[in-house]
Amino acid sequence: MSAWEPKWDIDFEYGRKGEQLVERLLGEAGPKVEVKHDSMAASTGNLAVEFECNGKPSGISITGAGWWAFVVGGKGEDKIVILAETQRLKDLCRRHYKEENIKRAGDNQQTRVILVPVCSILH
Repeated sequence: MSAWEPKWDIDFEYGRKGEQLVERLLGEAGPKVEVKHDSMAASTGNLAVEFECNGKPSGISITGAGWWAFVVGGKGEDKIVILAETQRLKDLCRRHYKEENIKRAGDNQQTRVILVPVCSILH
């Protein structure tokens, strides 16, 4: 059995790219991030992405943000933030729209949302 050898030098460049991405997102010069709170995602396994309200394009359809952040959590205390690049989220929304994963939501059910499974963001 060989001794464990750290290979930080091999993974450093990959890790640094991740650090730089987060720095850009959180820094003052970073891209605009649209933040949504989804209180149902933890129990349903889906993110509700708004695309229409009162018969007009809204949400993901008209966003100028480079990234979307979904704040989800369990039991109202633990918070988790899921970040997705807007273009990737739009691609996922188109796919799930075609699959008719559409629901009405909000006051008087005037908002239409596409349900995007959280696990699909990882694929």
